[in-house]
This record gives sequence, C-alpha cells and structure tokens, in this order.
Amino acid sequence: MKKMGSYQANIKGRPPLKGNVKIYLNKVLQYIACKLLLPSRFRVRLQKMRGVHFMNPKSVYLGENVMFDNVFPEKIFVGQNVFITEQVIILSHYYDPSYSTHVQQYGEVHIEDDVFIGTRAIVANAVTIGRGAVVAA
Repeated sequence: MKKMGSYQANIKGRPPLKGNVKIYLNKVLQYIACKLLLPSRFRVRLQKMRGVHFMNPKSVYLGENVMFDNVFPEKIFVGQNVFITEQVIILSHYYDPSYSTHVQQYGEVHIEDDVFIGTRAIVANAVTIGRGAVVAA
C-alpha cells in the first residue's frame, strides 16, 4: 500500500543548519553518482547512502546520469534484477497546482523485480511499477 502525504515548503525561511548539511551531502552524493564514470555497483552504493532502498543492490544496474529524487530519496524502493538505463529520473514528490501555496505532494515509488526502465524515462508521483514491466520514454 502506498503512503502519501504532503508538506509545506519553506520558501522564505532557511532550513536549520543540520538540514542544510543533509541537503548538501545528498546533492554531492547525487552528483558523484550521476556525473563520474563509475561502475554501476558504485552508483547503486552511492544512491543507497542517500536513502534509496534496494532489495538486492548487487542485482541492480544503474546507467550513467540516473537521478533519484533529491527531496525524498528514502521513499524510493527498488526490487531485484532491475535494469535502469541512462538519463532516467525517478521522483517521489511533485507540486500540486490545486493549492495556492507551495505544497509538495509525496509518496512512495516502488519498482518491483525484473523491471527495465529505458533511456530518458521519467517516473513521477507515487507509483508502483509491476514485476516484469518495461518503461520507456
């Protein structure tokens, strides 16, 4: 079952220092995982350090420049034997235009076993990609 929620973005105020450190560390790990020429297993390890959940990290392939959500990477779950090719973006949050204030909706993204996600695909919102699915742009 998907768990959905929302939070109010703090536009004017600044997050506390502890929050800033976490945000910057998250962005640095994302940059390293996306931009440096690293083997897939290191990209998976870096994304796991950011909070993305991998059922079996050794069975996942991440191509170059795969971006996982910067706001809620811990809301992304990846199964076994998943093949994610280059330049894929996976988001677990989005802005809801029905609110006049800046409210972000978020939920969990589940990528089940034996899934292939093709080049430049964008996975947005709270979704479950079923077992054996092929996702293409």
